[in-house]
Amino acid sequence: MIFYFDKISSTMDIAHILANKGYPHGTVIVAEEQTQGRGRFKRKWHSPKGGLWFSIIFRPENLKTIKAGFLGIIIGFSVLKTLESFLKDIKLNFKWPNDIEYEGKKVAGILLESVYEKELEYIIAGIGINLQVDPEEIKDLKAFSLKNYITIPDKNILLLEILKELEKNLDNFPNNWKAIFEFYKNKFPYIGKEAIIKNKNSKAKVIDITEDGGIVLSINKKIERYEWGGVSLEFEGISN
Repeated sequence: MIFYFDKISSTMDIAHILANKGYPHGTVIVAEEQTQGRGRFKRKWHSPKGGLWFSIIFRPENLKTIKAGFLGIIIGFSVLKTLESFLKDIKLNFKWPNDIEYEGKKVAGILLESVYEKELEYIIAGIGINLQVDPEEIKDLKAFSLKNYITIPDKNILLLEILKELEKNLDNFPNNWKAIFEFYKNKFPYIGKEAIIKNKNSKAKVIDITEDGGIVLSINKKIERYEWGGVSLEFEGISN
């Protein structure tokens, strides 16, 4: 079930409304434009026409044992694998935990929001891709548009391809996890690099990515591990 909107505040907002009304696992909300698109830590996500902005409702009974860290990486994997099949001349990479980028500039982001009432009720995944956005419109936002590099003529075709890839990868979990994780790690160029922990205003060195989607940092010569999305890092002036 896919709902299309021209201009709304956020696909995440509509997804929460529909999830609370009982709409099923796999419901998708798509917008041509968002006026209040958001990323992690409630940061604003500029979402003009030309981008692919959508959210998906996930119900826990349909996710088997897939936790947030696994789900975030599986979604990122599905998006990047699909994009790669339609790209020319450029190579993209991951930036932990939820971004896809090109040369340090954000191409796509993934946001997970979970709702609990004693136990997990549902998860909303928001996906934003700077697909055919005017590059001039986002040049000052540390973002990158795929407009001149994507070969697919219709973004709705790309949406359906992403959803098909995602469904396949969720159905095959956990048997496919090793291959997905290796792909993710090979596309993550920040191991061994310095970073700034924004909420602590301290420096760290990235040691590793853990198989459940977490990250291992060295902070003041002490090794610390964070769950997927549990810390906000900045690499060379680029926040995640």
